[in-house]
Amino acid sequence: MSDFIVEVSDEALEDADSLYDYICNQAFAPLTAALYYQGLLNKMKSLSHGADSIAIDLSLSAHYGQPTRRINYKKYAIIYFIEGDVVLIHRVIPQSLIID
Repeated sequence: MSDFIVEVSDEALEDADSLYDYICNQAFAPLTAALYYQGLLNKMKSLSHGADSIAIDLSLSAHYGQPTRRINYKKYAIIYFIEGDVVLIHRVIPQSLIID
């Protein structure tokens, strides 16, 4: 297992912000939104160690056109690529949108 630098794409940040906004303003649960958002960020940061130990997802790789991995946080999938010593978090999407 290697150590990596974790970078988060603008799209992934927008995904996380939209999720926070939904929980906070649509579900009227600001504390839950804050805790969920922090947990999501912590899960992303955890990829700095051992991100390469997670198997490549072949169906996602076919969709994105490069070796793609995913790690789940509750009902969301954190989609990422490894490029050298960098983990690039590409998107945060509901797991239900992923077709195996």
